[in-house]
Amino acid sequence: PAPAASAQPTSATITGRVTARGATTGIRDVAILLEGLPGATRSDSTGRYTLRDVPQGPQVVVARRIGYAPVRLPITVPSSGSVELDIVLATNTLQLDQLVVTAD
Repeated sequence: PAPAASAQPTSATITGRVTARGATTGIRDVAILLEGLPGATRSDSTGRYTLRDVPQGPQVVVARRIGYAPVRLPITVPSSGSVELDIVLATNTLQLDQLVVTAD
């Protein structure tokens, strides 16, 4: 009989750190996901994150957090192992219409 073929891994891990533009401290609680695929993760208290079981090939990593502009980053994922992707977010200042309160 022929030897059994071993299954080749077809997914990898993306790890990295999320920081704000111009800062060195990490941003916690950033939602990080792969565009068009289920599942997501969040950055920890130091800004570190890990996305596991990422399909190989071209992917788009999306990072979102209130107060920051969302980011879309293309990445090519290897068939196995891990790849590092650090993310830098820019603050997103939201300007609200003026509110006038009057009282009698």
